[in-house]
Amino acid sequence: ASNAGADYQYLAYALAYGNQGILSQGNDAVVRYAFLQPLQNNYVMIPVRQISYCSEGLFYDASDAIKKNLLRNPQLFIEYESGLRTYINFGEKPWIVEAEGTTYHLPQYGFLAYMPGQILKCMSVFSKTDKRTDRVYSDKLYYFKSDGEIVDETLGGSGSYLLKKETFEWEIIPLDVKTDIAFDLSLLGLECNKVKIVGVDKYGNMIDELPESFSLKVVFAHSPKYYKYLIIPAN
Repeated sequence: ASNAGADYQYLAYALAYGNQGILSQGNDAVVRYAFLQPLQNNYVMIPVRQISYCSEGLFYDASDAIKKNLLRNPQLFIEYESGLRTYINFGEKPWIVEAEGTTYHLPQYGFLAYMPGQILKCMSVFSKTDKRTDRVYSDKLYYFKSDGEIVDETLGGSGSYLLKKETFEWEIIPLDVKTDIAFDLSLLGLECNKVKIVGVDKYGNMIDELPESFSLKVVFAHSPKYYKYLIIPAN
């Protein structure tokens, strides 16, 4: 749990300071890539339009935040000239944020970053049962992680996995042995209405096809005998 806390702390500071992030090793490298890569073009070397500090639902500029002693563990809002909006909670208490008609509960080192009116959205927030849930939505990458609960949303399931668009197809990359994959097929923007899922080993060799085909929603339990999966049009 302490390592996970350190990972979230790193991501929170990277977003707060507008850093590209330094890749590490293993799953941690994948997580940093998943959260930061889709956002980078919208904040790296982009001028900041506004920085505000929140306390008791009110927002203050840096001068007032210093007077009110809000800089030590701030609830921080940053807006860039690109339009990217980022909320980051360094405080111990959850921060309730309203964005585009949705309420988010940000735990300590939790965050929400999004482009208004676009698909791009990265979040590490509390679920309805106060468990941390991570999700990234972008045009070529989706990331999901839940803390031991099943999430029933367009990008959901349980465990942790990555959806990544390659040259010719989308891939599903499980990041946790115990992972149930569940996402709406519409997220991928495919021209087909039905897909097959093919299991692949770590050398890129196709092992076999899952027996069922999927339309509307892709739902299946990850088997450890596969390294990743390819999504193949079935019609």
